[in-house]
Amino acid sequence: MGFESGTVTVNNSLSNNSGRKTFNRKLGVVYDVILDESHELIKDSGFQSRFIGAIQFRTSGDETISDAKSLPLAYPMEMGFKDLPTRNETVEIYEFTKGYFGYRRLKQGISPNVNGVDNLIDVGFPSNKSETGKSKKYSEVQSTQISRTNTNKSNTIGYGKYYQPQEKIHNLKMYEGDTLIESSFGQSIRFSAYNNDKKTFAPTVIIRNNESSDNRKLDENLPVEEDINGDGSVIVMSSADYQLDFKSTTDTQPDSFPDLPSKLVGNQILLNSDRIILSSKTEEMRFYSKKGFAFASDGDLSFDVNSVEFFTKENFTFSAKDRILTFDSGDAGKIYLGSNTNDLEPMVKGNRLVFILAKLIEVMGQAQYATPAGVTAPGPTSVEKLQTLQRELNSCLSRKTFTV
Repeated sequence: MGFESGTVTVNNSLSNNSGRKTFNRKLGVVYDVILDESHELIKDSGFQSRFIGAIQFRTSGDETISDAKSLPLAYPMEMGFKDLPTRNETVEIYEFTKGYFGYRRLKQGISPNVNGVDNLIDVGFPSNKSETGKSKKYSEVQSTQISRTNTNKSNTIGYGKYYQPQEKIHNLKMYEGDTLIESSFGQSIRFSAYNNDKKTFAPTVIIRNNESSDNRKLDENLPVEEDINGDGSVIVMSSADYQLDFKSTTDTQPDSFPDLPSKLVGNQILLNSDRIILSSKTEEMRFYSKKGFAFASDGDLSFDVNSVEFFTKENFTFSAKDRILTFDSGDAGKIYLGSNTNDLEPMVKGNRLVFILAKLIEVMGQAQYATPAGVTAPGPTSVEKLQTLQRELNSCLSRKTFTV
Protein backbone atom coordinates (compact mmCIF):
# COMPACT_ATOMS: atom_id res chain seq x y z
CA MET A 1 0.00 0.00 0.00
CA GLY A 2 2.93 2.38 0.28
CA PHE A 3 2.20 3.35 3.90
CA GLU A 4 5.11 4.87 5.76
CA SER A 5 6.12 3.92 9.27
CA GLY A 6 8.91 4.88 11.57
CA THR A 7 9.75 6.47 14.89
CA VAL A 8 9.26 10.02 16.12
CA THR A 9 11.24 11.62 18.94
CA VAL A 10 9.77 14.52 20.94
CA ASN A 11 10.83 16.55 23.94
CA ASN A 12 8.98 15.58 27.08
CA SER A 13 10.21 16.88 30.40
CA LEU A 14 8.03 14.39 32.26
CA SER A 15 9.10 11.25 30.39
CA ASN A 16 12.62 10.60 31.65
CA ASN A 17 15.85 12.25 32.67
CA SER A 18 16.89 12.94 29.09
CA GLY A 19 13.69 14.85 28.44
CA ARG A 20 13.06 12.89 25.23
CA LYS A 21 10.47 10.28 24.35
CA THR A 22 10.26 8.00 21.30
CA PHE A 23 7.11 6.45 19.88
CA ASN A 24 6.09 4.68 16.69
CA ARG A 25 4.28 6.43 13.86
CA LYS A 26 2.52 4.78 10.94
CA LEU A 27 -0.39 5.38 8.62
CA GLY A 28 -3.79 3.80 9.04
CA VAL A 29 -7.15 3.71 7.29
CA VAL A 30 -10.28 4.68 9.24
CA TYR A 31 -12.97 2.02 9.47
CA ASP A 32 -15.34 3.74 11.88
CA VAL A 33 -15.66 6.83 14.09
CA ILE A 34 -17.29 6.72 17.53
CA LEU A 35 -19.57 9.75 17.66
CA ASP A 36 -21.75 9.13 20.72
CA GLU A 37 -22.84 6.65 23.37
CA SER A 38 -25.11 4.79 20.90
CA HIS A 39 -22.13 3.25 19.10
CA GLU A 40 -22.31 -0.54 19.25
CA LEU A 41 -18.81 -0.86 20.73
CA ILE A 42 -19.70 1.00 23.91
CA LYS A 43 -23.48 1.01 24.34
CA ASP A 44 -23.47 -2.44 25.97
CA SER A 45 -20.24 -2.07 27.93
CA GLY A 46 -21.09 1.03 29.96
CA PHE A 47 -20.78 4.52 28.55
CA GLN A 48 -17.39 6.18 28.91
CA SER A 49 -17.00 9.64 27.43
CA ARG A 50 -13.32 9.06 26.67
CA PHE A 51 -14.35 6.84 23.74
CA ILE A 52 -16.14 9.72 21.99
CA GLY A 53 -14.03 10.85 19.05
CA ALA A 54 -12.01 7.65 18.89
CA ILE A 55 -11.62 5.75 15.61
CA GLN A 56 -11.24 2.12 14.58
CA PHE A 57 -8.41 1.69 12.11
CA ARG A 58 -6.28 -0.81 10.22
CA THR A 59 -2.64 -0.30 9.25
CA SER A 60 -0.58 -1.48 6.29
CA GLY A 61 -0.31 -5.24 6.06
CA ASP A 62 -2.41 -5.72 9.18
CA GLU A 63 -4.93 -8.36 8.19
CA THR A 64 -4.55 -10.55 11.23
CA ILE A 65 -7.81 -9.20 12.69
CA SER A 66 -10.60 -10.63 10.57
CA ASP A 67 -13.48 -9.13 12.54
CA ALA A 68 -13.69 -5.38 11.90
CA LYS A 69 -15.38 -4.92 15.28
CA SER A 70 -12.15 -6.06 16.95
CA LEU A 71 -9.93 -3.47 15.28
CA PRO A 72 -7.91 -1.26 17.65
CA LEU A 73 -8.99 2.21 18.76
CA ALA A 74 -7.01 5.43 18.39
CA TYR A 75 -7.83 8.65 20.21
CA PRO A 76 -7.47 12.29 19.09
CA MET A 77 -3.95 13.59 19.70
CA GLU A 78 -5.47 16.63 21.41
CA MET A 79 -8.65 15.81 23.30
CA GLY A 80 -9.49 19.49 23.61
CA PHE A 81 -9.43 19.95 19.83
CA LYS A 82 -11.11 17.13 17.92
CA ASP A 83 -10.72 17.05 14.12
CA LEU A 84 -12.78 14.01 13.12
CA PRO A 85 -11.91 11.99 10.02
CA THR A 86 -14.37 9.98 7.93
CA ARG A 87 -14.42 6.35 6.94
CA ASN A 88 -11.86 5.48 4.21
CA GLU A 89 -9.63 8.38 5.24
CA THR A 90 -5.90 7.97 5.82
CA VAL A 91 -4.64 9.21 9.20
CA GLU A 92 -1.36 9.22 11.10
CA ILE A 93 -1.32 6.67 13.91
CA TYR A 94 0.98 7.13 16.94
CA GLU A 95 1.57 4.30 19.40
CA PHE A 96 2.50 5.80 22.78
CA THR A 97 2.45 2.65 24.89
CA LYS A 98 1.61 -0.92 23.99
CA GLY A 99 -1.93 -0.92 22.65
CA TYR A 100 -2.61 2.83 23.21
CA PHE A 101 -2.84 4.81 20.00
CA GLY A 102 -3.44 8.41 19.01
CA TYR A 103 -4.37 9.73 15.59
CA ARG A 104 -3.92 12.93 13.59
CA ARG A 105 -5.66 13.78 10.31
CA LEU A 106 -3.69 14.26 7.10
CA LYS A 107 -5.17 16.90 4.82
CA GLN A 108 -4.49 15.49 1.36
CA GLY A 109 -7.39 16.32 -0.91
CA ILE A 110 -7.92 19.14 -3.39
CA SER A 111 -11.06 20.11 -1.48
CA PRO A 112 -11.20 20.14 2.32
CA ASN A 113 -14.60 18.44 2.06
CA VAL A 114 -13.21 15.16 0.66
CA ASN A 115 -10.07 13.80 2.31
CA GLY A 116 -10.11 10.20 1.16
CA VAL A 117 -11.29 7.73 -1.44
CA ASP A 118 -14.63 6.08 -0.81
CA ASN A 119 -13.36 2.53 -1.51
CA LEU A 120 -9.92 2.84 0.10
CA ILE A 121 -10.59 -0.02 2.55
CA ASP A 122 -11.55 -2.44 -0.22
CA VAL A 123 -8.58 -1.38 -2.36
CA GLY A 124 -6.00 -1.37 0.41
CA PHE A 125 -7.14 -4.54 2.17
CA PRO A 126 -8.27 -7.14 -0.39
CA SER A 127 -9.77 -9.38 2.27
CA ASN A 128 -12.31 -6.64 2.87
CA LYS A 129 -12.92 -5.98 -0.82
CA SER A 130 -16.49 -6.55 -1.97
CA GLU A 131 -17.38 -8.25 -5.20
CA THR A 132 -17.05 -5.15 -7.38
CA GLY A 133 -14.68 -6.52 -9.99
CA LYS A 134 -10.99 -5.86 -10.29
CA SER A 135 -9.86 -2.88 -8.18
CA LYS A 136 -7.20 -0.34 -9.07
CA LYS A 137 -3.96 -0.31 -7.18
CA TYR A 138 -4.08 1.67 -3.96
CA SER A 139 -1.42 4.12 -5.10
CA GLU A 140 -3.38 4.92 -8.27
CA VAL A 141 -6.62 5.55 -6.42
CA GLN A 142 -5.02 7.46 -3.53
CA SER A 143 -3.21 9.86 -5.86
CA THR A 144 -6.44 11.09 -7.42
CA GLN A 145 -8.24 11.79 -4.13
CA ILE A 146 -11.47 11.83 -6.18
CA SER A 147 -14.72 10.40 -4.87
CA ARG A 148 -16.58 8.02 -7.14
CA THR A 149 -20.14 6.77 -7.31
CA ASN A 150 -20.43 3.08 -6.53
CA THR A 151 -23.48 0.86 -6.26
CA ASN A 152 -21.58 -1.50 -3.99
CA LYS A 153 -23.60 -2.22 -0.84
CA SER A 154 -20.51 -3.04 1.25
CA ASN A 155 -20.47 -1.35 4.67
CA THR A 156 -16.88 -0.28 3.96
CA ILE A 157 -17.82 1.86 0.95
CA GLY A 158 -18.33 5.56 1.49
CA TYR A 159 -17.34 8.04 4.17
CA GLY A 160 -19.76 7.07 6.92
CA LYS A 161 -23.46 6.48 7.53
CA TYR A 162 -24.61 9.86 6.23
CA TYR A 163 -21.55 11.92 5.25
CA GLN A 164 -21.97 13.07 1.64
CA PRO A 165 -19.21 14.79 -0.39
CA GLN A 166 -20.00 18.35 -1.45
CA GLU A 167 -18.81 19.73 -4.76
CA LYS A 168 -16.27 22.52 -4.93
CA ILE A 169 -15.65 23.50 -1.35
CA HIS A 170 -12.32 25.28 -1.61
CA ASN A 171 -9.22 25.77 0.46
CA LEU A 172 -8.53 29.35 1.51
CA LYS A 173 -5.90 31.53 -0.07
CA MET A 174 -2.91 31.98 2.25
CA TYR A 175 -0.78 34.96 3.17
CA GLU A 176 2.62 35.01 4.83
CA GLY A 177 2.41 34.10 8.50
CA ASP A 178 -1.28 33.11 8.41
CA THR A 179 -2.88 30.78 10.93
CA LEU A 180 -5.88 29.04 9.35
CA ILE A 181 -8.48 26.68 10.76
CA GLU A 182 -10.55 25.09 7.98
CA SER A 183 -13.28 22.50 8.39
CA SER A 184 -14.59 20.09 5.78
CA PHE A 185 -17.73 22.16 5.27
CA GLY A 186 -16.67 25.65 4.17
CA GLN A 187 -16.23 26.98 7.71
CA SER A 188 -13.00 28.72 8.62
CA ILE A 189 -11.19 31.01 11.02
CA ARG A 190 -8.34 33.13 9.66
CA PHE A 191 -5.73 34.95 11.74
CA SER A 192 -3.86 37.16 9.30
CA ALA A 193 -1.96 40.43 9.11
CA TYR A 194 -1.02 40.85 5.44
CA ASN A 195 -4.25 39.96 3.60
CA ASN A 196 -4.65 43.50 2.30
CA ASP A 197 -3.84 45.15 -1.03
CA LYS A 198 -0.86 47.07 0.37
CA LYS A 199 0.59 44.00 2.14
CA THR A 200 1.10 46.12 5.24
CA PHE A 201 0.82 44.92 8.83
CA ALA A 202 -2.93 44.94 9.60
CA PRO A 203 -4.01 42.21 12.09
CA THR A 204 -7.31 40.73 10.96
CA VAL A 205 -9.55 37.90 12.14
CA ILE A 206 -12.19 36.49 9.77
CA ILE A 207 -14.71 33.86 10.88
CA ARG A 208 -16.78 32.35 8.08
CA ASN A 209 -19.62 29.82 7.99
CA ASN A 210 -20.53 28.29 4.61
CA GLU A 211 -18.72 29.20 1.39
CA SER A 212 -20.52 31.53 -1.04
CA SER A 213 -22.29 30.15 -4.11
CA ASP A 214 -20.14 32.36 -6.36
CA ASN A 215 -16.92 30.88 -4.98
CA ARG A 216 -18.26 27.35 -5.37
CA LYS A 217 -18.57 27.97 -9.12
CA LEU A 218 -14.79 28.39 -9.38
CA ASP A 219 -12.29 25.72 -10.33
CA GLU A 220 -11.82 23.29 -7.45
CA ASN A 221 -8.04 23.69 -7.57
CA LEU A 222 -8.15 27.44 -6.93
CA PRO A 223 -7.85 28.74 -3.37
CA VAL A 224 -10.41 31.43 -2.54
CA GLU A 225 -10.75 34.49 -0.34
CA GLU A 226 -13.59 34.85 2.14
CA ASP A 227 -16.58 36.59 0.54
CA ILE A 228 -17.91 38.91 3.25
CA ASN A 229 -21.05 39.67 1.22
CA GLY A 230 -21.81 36.21 -0.17
CA ASP A 231 -20.66 33.69 2.45
CA GLY A 232 -23.36 32.28 4.70
CA SER A 233 -22.36 34.24 7.81
CA VAL A 234 -19.23 36.31 8.43
CA ILE A 235 -17.58 38.08 11.34
CA VAL A 236 -14.63 40.32 10.49
CA MET A 237 -12.39 42.08 13.02
CA SER A 238 -9.91 44.17 11.06
CA SER A 239 -7.47 47.05 11.41
CA ALA A 240 -5.20 49.46 9.55
CA ASP A 241 -5.15 48.95 5.76
CA TYR A 242 -7.50 45.97 5.55
CA GLN A 243 -10.45 47.31 3.55
CA LEU A 244 -13.93 45.89 3.98
CA ASP A 245 -15.67 45.42 0.65
CA PHE A 246 -19.10 45.63 2.26
CA LYS A 247 -22.17 46.13 0.05
CA SER A 248 -25.61 46.73 1.55
CA THR A 249 -28.46 44.66 0.09
CA THR A 250 -31.25 47.05 1.15
CA ASP A 251 -33.16 49.01 -1.49
CA THR A 252 -33.86 51.77 1.02
CA GLN A 253 -31.34 54.59 0.67
CA PRO A 254 -30.66 56.46 3.91
CA ASP A 255 -31.86 60.09 3.94
CA SER A 256 -31.27 60.94 7.60
CA PHE A 257 -27.58 60.05 7.80
CA PRO A 258 -24.56 60.30 5.49
CA ASP A 259 -23.21 57.46 3.34
CA LEU A 260 -20.53 55.11 4.59
CA PRO A 261 -16.94 56.25 4.05
CA SER A 262 -15.56 55.48 0.59
CA LYS A 263 -12.97 53.19 2.21
CA LEU A 264 -13.87 51.04 5.22
CA VAL A 265 -10.44 50.77 6.85
CA GLY A 266 -9.09 50.96 10.41
CA ASN A 267 -10.26 49.17 13.54
CA GLN A 268 -13.72 47.84 12.75
CA ILE A 269 -16.04 44.86 13.19
CA LEU A 270 -18.46 43.50 10.59
CA LEU A 271 -21.24 41.01 11.35
CA ASN A 272 -23.08 39.96 8.19
CA SER A 273 -25.72 37.23 7.82
CA ASP A 274 -29.25 36.54 6.56
CA ARG A 275 -30.66 36.84 10.07
CA ILE A 276 -29.10 38.22 13.26
CA ILE A 277 -30.56 37.65 16.72
CA LEU A 278 -29.14 39.39 19.79
CA SER A 279 -30.56 38.32 23.13
CA SER A 280 -29.87 39.42 26.70
CA LYS A 281 -31.44 36.84 29.00
CA THR A 282 -31.32 38.49 32.42
CA GLU A 283 -29.80 41.97 32.16
CA GLU A 284 -29.93 45.04 29.91
CA MET A 285 -28.31 45.75 26.56
CA ARG A 286 -26.22 48.90 26.19
CA PHE A 287 -25.03 50.50 22.99
CA TYR A 288 -22.51 53.34 22.89
CA SER A 289 -21.45 55.26 19.82
CA LYS A 290 -19.09 58.21 19.50
CA LYS A 291 -20.68 59.61 16.35
CA GLY A 292 -24.18 58.24 15.96
CA PHE A 293 -26.55 55.38 15.27
CA ALA A 294 -28.01 54.70 11.84
CA PHE A 295 -30.71 52.23 10.78
CA ALA A 296 -31.75 51.55 7.17
CA SER A 297 -34.24 48.79 6.35
CA ASP A 298 -36.68 47.79 3.62
CA GLY A 299 -38.94 46.54 6.42
CA ASP A 300 -40.35 47.96 9.63
CA LEU A 301 -38.82 49.21 12.87
CA SER A 302 -40.82 48.27 15.94
CA PHE A 303 -40.44 48.47 19.71
CA ASP A 304 -42.51 46.42 22.17
CA VAL A 305 -41.40 47.68 25.56
CA ASN A 306 -42.80 48.87 28.89
CA SER A 307 -41.92 52.50 28.23
CA VAL A 308 -39.80 54.65 25.92
CA GLU A 309 -37.87 57.79 26.79
CA PHE A 310 -35.97 60.03 24.37
CA PHE A 311 -33.68 62.83 25.49
CA THR A 312 -32.07 65.06 22.88
CA LYS A 313 -29.81 68.09 23.18
CA GLU A 314 -30.90 69.43 19.81
CA ASN A 315 -33.87 69.05 17.47
CA PHE A 316 -36.13 66.02 17.61
CA THR A 317 -37.70 65.31 14.22
CA PHE A 318 -40.21 62.78 12.93
CA SER A 319 -40.78 62.67 9.19
CA ALA A 320 -43.18 60.29 7.45
CA LYS A 321 -42.56 61.52 3.87
CA ASP A 322 -46.16 62.13 2.69
CA ARG A 323 -47.45 59.28 4.83
CA ILE A 324 -49.54 59.08 7.98
CA LEU A 325 -47.68 59.73 11.24
CA THR A 326 -49.62 58.13 14.10
CA PHE A 327 -49.27 58.47 17.88
CA ASP A 328 -51.56 55.89 19.48
CA SER A 329 -51.85 55.74 23.26
CA GLY A 330 -54.87 53.44 23.32
CA ASP A 331 -58.42 54.14 24.46
CA ALA A 332 -57.45 55.11 28.01
CA GLY A 333 -54.03 56.64 27.30
CA LYS A 334 -53.10 60.31 27.03
CA ILE A 335 -50.65 62.26 24.89
CA TYR A 336 -48.96 65.36 26.33
CA LEU A 337 -47.10 67.85 24.17
CA GLY A 338 -44.98 69.53 26.80
CA SER A 339 -43.18 68.67 30.02
CA ASN A 340 -45.10 70.58 32.73
CA THR A 341 -48.39 68.73 33.07
CA ASN A 342 -49.78 71.36 35.49
CA ASP A 343 -49.77 74.03 32.75
CA LEU A 344 -50.98 71.82 29.90
CA GLU A 345 -54.53 72.23 28.59
CA PRO A 346 -56.72 69.76 26.68
CA MET A 347 -56.63 70.02 22.88
CA VAL A 348 -59.81 70.96 20.94
CA LYS A 349 -61.55 68.63 18.50
CA GLY A 350 -61.68 70.64 15.31
CA ASN A 351 -64.79 69.21 13.63
CA ARG A 352 -66.77 69.38 16.83
CA LEU A 353 -65.72 72.97 17.45
CA VAL A 354 -66.71 74.00 13.90
CA PHE A 355 -70.10 72.35 14.35
CA ILE A 356 -70.77 74.14 17.65
CA LEU A 357 -69.60 77.53 16.35
CA ALA A 358 -71.77 77.13 13.24
CA LYS A 359 -74.81 76.40 15.39
CA LEU A 360 -73.93 79.39 17.60
CA ILE A 361 -73.78 81.72 14.58
CA GLU A 362 -77.04 80.29 13.28
CA VAL A 363 -78.79 80.97 16.62
CA MET A 364 -77.30 84.46 16.78
CA GLY A 365 -78.62 85.15 13.26
CA GLN A 366 -82.16 84.29 14.37
CA ALA A 367 -82.10 85.98 17.78
CA GLN A 368 -85.00 88.26 18.94
CA TYR A 369 -84.91 90.65 21.90
CA ALA A 370 -87.76 91.81 24.18
CA THR A 371 -87.91 95.63 24.59
CA PRO A 372 -90.41 98.08 26.27
CA ALA A 373 -91.72 98.70 22.78
CA GLY A 374 -92.19 95.01 22.03
CA VAL A 375 -90.24 92.14 20.46
CA THR A 376 -87.63 93.05 17.86
CA ALA A 377 -87.52 91.61 14.37
CA PRO A 378 -85.64 88.25 14.10
CA GLY A 379 -81.93 88.48 13.41
CA PRO A 380 -79.42 91.31 13.81
CA THR A 381 -78.68 93.76 11.04
CA SER A 382 -75.17 92.19 10.73
CA VAL A 383 -76.50 88.78 9.71
CA GLU A 384 -74.49 88.80 6.46
CA LYS A 385 -71.25 89.23 8.41
CA LEU A 386 -72.20 86.31 10.67
CA GLN A 387 -72.86 84.13 7.63
CA THR A 388 -69.44 85.08 6.19
CA LEU A 389 -67.78 84.00 9.43
CA GLN A 390 -69.71 80.76 9.35
CA ARG A 391 -68.36 79.99 5.89
CA GLU A 392 -64.79 80.56 7.12
CA LEU A 393 -64.98 78.18 10.08
CA ASN A 394 -63.49 75.20 8.18
CA SER A 395 -60.35 77.18 7.46
CA CYS A 396 -59.48 76.74 11.14
CA LEU A 397 -59.08 72.98 10.67
CA SER A 398 -55.60 71.54 10.14
CA ARG A 399 -55.16 69.43 7.05
CA LYS A 400 -52.25 67.40 8.52
CA THR A 401 -52.83 67.05 12.27
CA PHE A 402 -55.69 65.00 13.72
CA THR A 403 -56.84 63.76 17.11
CA VAL A 404 -59.75 61.81 18.51
